[in-house]
Amino acid sequence: MGKWTHEMQHALERLGHEITAWFEDDFPGVRGHGRWAVVTYPVALALRLRREASRFDVAVIHEPSALWATLLRRLGSSIPPIVVMCHNVESHVYRAMRDAASVGFARLPLASRLRTRAIRLPQSNWSIRLADQVVSLSRSDHDYITQVLHVPPDRVASFPNGVERTESGRRPAPSSHPRVLFVGGWLDVKGRRILPLTWHQVLERLPHARLTVVGAGVPEVEVLESFASRIRNTVSVIPRITDPRELQSLMETSDALFVPSLTEGSPLTLLEAMAVGLPVVASRVGGIPDIVSDEENGLLFEPLDPGAAARAILRLLDEPPLWSRLSDTGRRRAAELTWNTAAVRLERLVRSLLEDKAHLDSK
Repeated sequence: MGKWTHEMQHALERLGHEITAWFEDDFPGVRGHGRWAVVTYPVALALRLRREASRFDVAVIHEPSALWATLLRRLGSSIPPIVVMCHNVESHVYRAMRDAASVGFARLPLASRLRTRAIRLPQSNWSIRLADQVVSLSRSDHDYITQVLHVPPDRVASFPNGVERTESGRRPAPSSHPRVLFVGGWLDVKGRRILPLTWHQVLERLPHARLTVVGAGVPEVEVLESFASRIRNTVSVIPRITDPRELQSLMETSDALFVPSLTEGSPLTLLEAMAVGLPVVASRVGGIPDIVSDEENGLLFEPLDPGAAARAILRLLDEPPLWSRLSDTGRRRAAELTWNTAAVRLERLVRSLLEDKAHLDSK
């Protein structure tokens, strides 16, 4: 969410707009609330937006934080029109995780289920329903918002994230010691229970393959414990990475990006990999199929199927012509999805929203 905000801010500023970005740290009174910040932050945000409403033409608010602002606006407050931004609709994610938990690929403790259903989901769903306009990052979420949450289609727009243009030369095909990259937190939602099963099957065919896990956010030992002891020497772990150039370098020296997520919005890592010509193997979930067309600019597999994931990785690494073609077409696809393109689409949506408001106010 933070990277999306900063990149969109810069792109919109290049288009001539004045942008103010607020984050949780801009609300000192909320910092010490711990888990309760999920409740208190949206209240603090709404009250500040009401106080400073005259500064803004429109407010773009992340879905879980918009409830009280959208409610105050519906009740006649002077709050400006609100666009709710859905990076991955909370209740849609919850359904996917519940399904994954039922077959052992995720864990949803009872306390987490109760807290999510009592607080998080109502906040999210009503933010979306009360918004002047909703933006989602995938057709999957667009359909969920219109069909399940019953928001009129004319109030929902959908477009993927962008990516910076990257200068990178043509890449060589994989060697006999291929390198596979996984980028993401060591979380169930990112497919951490699928990755070890998939990797075991890859090594049966390609014993010299190596896996790098980047950005796990947990100690190396915790990641390695998820893999069978006899294959742990094939896995390297970088718990955190702060320099984008380091991640780009890893992408440029890897042979495949593996994305086994259980659900996704519009994953930036996927776009960044494609931009440098790194072929991707990804689960067919969320906004991934909006970016990757199977066999055209990447390989997709059905989620919750480690066997299918392993077969896709092996096919990519075993077939140099396929690898080279997907590297080139992936790069071309990423070139179509710039931050400027995303900003222009958001700008058009906001202009249309403000024109509608002006028309209503003139009556």
